[in-house]
Amino acid sequence: MKIYTFFGEFGILNRFVISELEKKLQNDKIHFFTVKTYANILKEHFKNNKNLVLVLPNNELYFEYRRRYHGNPGNEENFKIINSVGYPSVSSYLCKTDTWLKNSNFYNKWIQVENPKINFNKKYSSLYDCISDLYPSKPWEKFADNTNILYDWCHDYLKQKNKTPLKTGYKIKKPLFINPIKNDWIHIFAKKKARSDLQFFEISYYVEICKILKKKYPKKKIFCHGTIESLGKELSEYVDFYPKDFTHSQNVLANCKLFISAWSGMGEFALNCNAKNVIYLKNAKHACFNPFKANIYEIRFPKNTAEVCKKIIPILDKIFK
Repeated sequence: MKIYTFFGEFGILNRFVISELEKKLQNDKIHFFTVKTYANILKEHFKNNKNLVLVLPNNELYFEYRRRYHGNPGNEENFKIINSVGYPSVSSYLCKTDTWLKNSNFYNKWIQVENPKINFNKKYSSLYDCISDLYPSKPWEKFADNTNILYDWCHDYLKQKNKTPLKTGYKIKKPLFINPIKNDWIHIFAKKKARSDLQFFEISYYVEICKILKKKYPKKKIFCHGTIESLGKELSEYVDFYPKDFTHSQNVLANCKLFISAWSGMGEFALNCNAKNVIYLKNAKHACFNPFKANIYEIRFPKNTAEVCKKIIPILDKIFK
């Protein structure tokens, strides 16, 4: 049995994972292992499809570090939970991430039994590349057993299937919302935590945006996706609502008039929930994912809050004309 895993970024889930599962599940049964939040989205979206079997251990997985397609579990506690389900296949792309390989049963058995000499240096991009070069016969494979059933969805299936580099993303058949909550609120997502990929901005940018919103549209409520703990107190005097849980976010985003955020997975989630207008703060030139043909406005490479304010006002005037 194969169990496909996905512990990667939220944006990848929205752009590639769900749409490809829609295609695959038409004819094939898929065992799928992911974090609980993602599983809840998939469970509702595919609730009438018996071909999706979600693998959900009793413990929640909390990944300290998620990156791109497959994710890095990051700590021993996460691996204990993962290994209660299984270990990576010897042929899986997961093995090209050092932590996945070092926590695999076949690698550790090989080290214990044969004590190979491994001279890892900067020549190699990963531990797997190193041992494959030093031991081309792949002697560790003989230590695999019937627990080596985990595969990476995006690399082992999706990239293998498409054979070409992935584009912006693929449209899902229907929006992701469950029980839409009709509202005329303005929705924002502001993450306080700094990121080195330049897709997150100082909280002062969002404070100034909220000030403009309250001044121009005093009767409109602001719904901030995230929690006060993650956003900080700077926004609290401007925000009217926070989500009770992620499903609540999902339902209030359904067909919403306006969503404002940095270019992020949460923005792509809003688009998958059929948001009508999205304003992105964006430090990139990449094309945006847009499955249901929303109006997307980009404030690119803003230098300061004054520039953001200057550029956002005509966009708001256009949306609320």
